[in-house]
Amino acid sequence: MKAEPAVIQTMQYRDDVIEEQKLKPKLFSYPNWNESITVFDFEDLAEDALLILCVRAQHNVPGHELDNHRVYIWRGSEFDDEEANNEVIGIQEFTNRVLE
Repeated sequence: MKAEPAVIQTMQYRDDVIEEQKLKPKLFSYPNWNESITVFDFEDLAEDALLILCVRAQHNVPGHELDNHRVYIWRGSEFDDEEANNEVIGIQEFTNRVLE
């Protein structure tokens, strides 16, 4: 069996990476609803932060066809709801946009 040309292999790899990026958990930090990070740890859980972690169901993985999307919300003890709702985007709007 002859190996595929490097160009085709590269294109397939790019497609795989794009698909993997869609499935990776994403962490959104208020008020940045359009920016997320995919590499994070417990040190990102700042006391003055509102964070939303979105985990997409991986329906294309055998045994996970019935999984649901999951959302986890971190509201630090020093996060100021009142001040946040005076921002350009309120908490509820931020949450709605992240979940789109």
